Amino acid sequence: MIKVYRFISFFGFFILLFLPILAYGQLSKKDSLLEIYSDTEKFSGFDKIQKIDLLNNIANEYRFREPDSLLLFATKSLDLNKDSTYLYGYARAIIHTGDFHSDLGKNKVAFKYYQRVRNLIKEISDPQAQVALLKSVALHDVFIRDYKKMLENTYKAIEICETNDFKLQEALLRHNLGWLYTMNSLHQEALNEYVIADSIWNIIGDVEHKAGTQSNIAFNAIKTGDFDLVLKNAHESRDYFERTHDNLWHSRSTRVLSRYYHTIEEPEIALTWIKKSDSLISLVENPRDELEVFEWYSKIYFALDEFDKASEYSKKTKEYAERFKDTTKLLQSLELLKDISLKNGQIENSLGYFNQYENLKKNYRTDNENNNLAFLRAKQEFDREQMLSEARVQNEISRQNFLIGASVVVVSGLLIIIFLIRRNYQNQRNANKDLKELNEVKDKIFTIIGHDLKSPISTLQEFLDLYNDSELSTSEIKKITPRLKNNVDHSAFTLNNLLTWANNQMNGTITKPKAVAIKMHATQVVELYAEKIESKNINVECVTNPDLKVLVDSDHLDLILRNLISNAIKFTPENGNIKFNGKEQGSRVVFRIEDSGVGLSKSQLSSIMKGSSIIPQIGTNNEKGTGIGLQITKDLLALNNGELNFESALNSGTTAIIILPKA
Repeated sequence: MIKVYRFISFFGFFILLFLPILAYGQLSKKDSLLEIYSDTEKFSGFDKIQKIDLLNNIANEYRFREPDSLLLFATKSLDLNKDSTYLYGYARAIIHTGDFHSDLGKNKVAFKYYQRVRNLIKEISDPQAQVALLKSVALHDVFIRDYKKMLENTYKAIEICETNDFKLQEALLRHNLGWLYTMNSLHQEALNEYVIADSIWNIIGDVEHKAGTQSNIAFNAIKTGDFDLVLKNAHESRDYFERTHDNLWHSRSTRVLSRYYHTIEEPEIALTWIKKSDSLISLVENPRDELEVFEWYSKIYFALDEFDKASEYSKKTKEYAERFKDTTKLLQSLELLKDISLKNGQIENSLGYFNQYENLKKNYRTDNENNNLAFLRAKQEFDREQMLSEARVQNEISRQNFLIGASVVVVSGLLIIIFLIRRNYQNQRNANKDLKELNEVKDKIFTIIGHDLKSPISTLQEFLDLYNDSELSTSEIKKITPRLKNNVDHSAFTLNNLLTWANNQMNGTITKPKAVAIKMHATQVVELYAEKIESKNINVECVTNPDLKVLVDSDHLDLILRNLISNAIKFTPENGNIKFNGKEQGSRVVFRIEDSGVGLSKSQLSSIMKGSSIIPQIGTNNEKGTGIGLQITKDLLALNNGELNFESALNSGTTAIIILPKA
């Protein structure tokens, strides 16, 4: 019997520790859950997952109340989830089954169930299930007196809560851990945990749980003598529970005030508060709280020298303590009865109570002191390992930072070397490319000079030699002169194109954009080719608004139009048509030059659009070309933020489309 007393005394508060805030409102919660379960219509209306969760919640509420009911509802949950499709619910039911065996002292069986959940959690990776398991395992660690492991599991659960932002669970864990520290006289550690819990309640706006934590802060502060902290938190807690009509917690908060006034030796005020607590606890059914009320009645009446009342309540305390196997309160009641009997001159009764007290205390004190000492040693070892772990982490971080720094230096050096090599390679590649392009320009120039310019100049030279030798008649001169003029015009135009293109390729071209009326420039270009247009009897029509202006270098526009109009004339047969049409499109101007000429094949059109080399084509009257006109046109348009497109089909004419910014 003494061992049972010892166990309950040490773990009485700790059992409540792992229920939300010391059995916070559990009776009403359990009853409401049972009401839903017993209501067939409501329960059958739930889906499978909701039913499993409800059964697990009911099982949780029965822990430390009715072990058989705990196992019953956990088993019902497992039966409903045989295929384990709802893994979180399956894990909770197994945890509750392990809790049942742990509470009965069947440690090996409990361990097997907890191990099953550990393996399952690896599969489902559910942090909520991890927290639930760690809470149960931590309590089991207390039962087997592995306090160091209990602290590790509790703080591991807190860490998971912090990582996953489970604020409610973290606050509950810290609140309950604070109570455990209070019970083992680690009051500063207790306050630290309470303060964190209190700050979380503030963040999530949970005023109800905050009031419970404040009550425990006040109780802890009584032990340390911080009476300002006692009054602040005790009164705020009591005021809240009075407003919410929570009779159970209102009774507990007034009991803290009674303890405070008893501690500062003001028994009259202490009696007022304990009477208030008594009247509140009479409204609920909670024998354990009644036991505490009787205990404080007896202490306060003894301090007031009202020994008969003190004796009455001490005997009630003894009766309830024996009923609940609470060794601590049983010892206190026996000691007080001894002192009361002595005050009343009842020496024999006093001696009897003294013998009972000594016999019980002899075994209890040794065990209790050993438990407290074991907990303190476990806490010190846990703290020491945490410090060593943090030191190892810092050393590892320092080592990694050094390695990272060294690696950065090495990699940076390599990157610089690679960059220099790559830049040198790119420069060499660009130089080779530029040299190749310059060679191509040079070859192109010499080819054009050799073929397209040499022949007309040689023809002119022969004509002049014949003219000087007077070997040509006047009629022959008149006949040859138009052909010579065409050759000279072609050569001049080709030379102008050639010089522009070569200059652009070698030195780049500077643009001087300004507002230019595009119709006027097109008309001027048409006038330059009036003779060719008349010779082929081509009809030219320009339907562009004369006020339509583009932003472009006017010299470049002249050369662009000359190339495109020249091509249109060259490839349009006799009696053909050329039409100019310009219009605005947003911030751009689209100018179309449409001809009824021979058109372009798909391959020719593709080559032009891709910017590939363009093979010179012979016009409808055998007009020659160099193949660089379109290339010059595209380059000049690009310099003026413009574009060149074509629409064409073989034997269906060609439309050159110039797109330039609107002025």
